[in-house]
Amino acid sequence: MSDDAITLEGQTSPADMGAFFRLLHLYLTSPRRDTVAFRRYQVRMASLVQDRGRDPDAVFRDSVTAVLAGGDPRALKSGAPFYGSMRLDDALDFWALRAANGAGFTVAIVGDFTLARVRPLVERYLASIPRGEAERPRSRGRPFITGPVRREVASGIDARARTAIGFTAPLEQPSNDNVNALNAVREVVERAVTERLRGQMGGTYQVDVSLAIDVVPPTRYTMTVEFESAPERIEALTAATMDELARLHRGGPSEAQFLGVREARVRDFDGRVEDNEFWVGELTFHARHGWPLAGIATHRREAEVMALADLRRACATYIPPRDYVRVTMRPRARAVAAR
Repeated sequence: MSDDAITLEGQTSPADMGAFFRLLHLYLTSPRRDTVAFRRYQVRMASLVQDRGRDPDAVFRDSVTAVLAGGDPRALKSGAPFYGSMRLDDALDFWALRAANGAGFTVAIVGDFTLARVRPLVERYLASIPRGEAERPRSRGRPFITGPVRREVASGIDARARTAIGFTAPLEQPSNDNVNALNAVREVVERAVTERLRGQMGGTYQVDVSLAIDVVPPTRYTMTVEFESAPERIEALTAATMDELARLHRGGPSEAQFLGVREARVRDFDGRVEDNEFWVGELTFHARHGWPLAGIATHRREAEVMALADLRRACATYIPPRDYVRVTMRPRARAVAAR
């Protein structure tokens, strides 16, 4: 589940497609009212919340999310009081409202089947769900980050530190072009920061750069650079990361970095084109945004013709020079000593 979608996923063999669609229909229209299972779920989730609070990595990730989201309650993890206050009847009523209106359904089916085999199943078990009025998400009025924001987290006792540098900014209606550009920027940031922090400085084993696009108004993108290191090296590595981001914003990648990104994107398409998960993701994303499905087949060509100037413009557009968040986690003993 995300802010803008509830997703059901499943797999089956071609021989069991009939049973699969019957179960899917029952799941949508006739959830079982099981008080024992519901209570077990509450207890399990309350236990997971407690465990999460004791996990330094989870505390760090939750802190990054909260700061980047500007305090938006939808972005925060639910705590023990929430799970304790849940009521089974309220949950079933909520589900009935979601599943009773097929106007917002997007269905992607991929794999080993024929249209003649799957069409009657779709018509009977999915098209039979009533179609109401299509819903539109409301704007949450969530503010965007302005100026550098810094947060420190003290968690754990291991001699390691973690840092995340993230930025989130408005995105005009997502299009094939700007989503492709954002993905290319993510890849070049990961490549450039990894070369600097790991290759030149030997300060971290891995750099992870993530990209998320939030289509709930106001539409935005969020990119986060994250790495782990020894606590005593965190300031030098953070400074080097900021230097790389500023360099990419000003002038974009070097020609070698650009060629590496372009070649990797072509290879990635070639390696995933026979993967069912690739097609489910692409079909769903294109359909939900109203993009032509035929555009999926052009992704490889788009990667091949991408020019250095295109990527430099994208870096200047999507890497803001000043509006960012930095969250650093240090071990408790180190954080106390640093005060």
